[in-house]
Amino acid sequence: MASERVTTVLDAEEHVSEAAKQAAGAIQGFTQQNESAGAKVGAVWTEVAAKYLVIREAIRKVSEAFNGLLESYSQQENAERRLAVAVRQNPLLNGESLGRFRE
Repeated sequence: MASERVTTVLDAEEHVSEAAKQAAGAIQGFTQQNESAGAKVGAVWTEVAAKYLVIREAIRKVSEAFNGLLESYSQQENAERRLAVAVRQNPLLNGESLGRFRE
């Protein structure tokens, strides 16, 4: 059998160049999408952080209001106890005048 050698030279440069351009375009598009998504995620986190600060401040103000109410209630209880002791120790107040005083 005779063997014959055939050599083929392909000029693939134009095909490779076109594929490289397409790949570069795809990579660039992917990069732009990721940058856009990153910017959107950053904007969402900024909004979440801002809302968190608003909620935290509202909770702080409610807490301050409750603390003020508790302090006022405590002062009122103390004043009423002191008044009751003063009334019991006052010899000028009898049962009738004590009833009018409490009203």
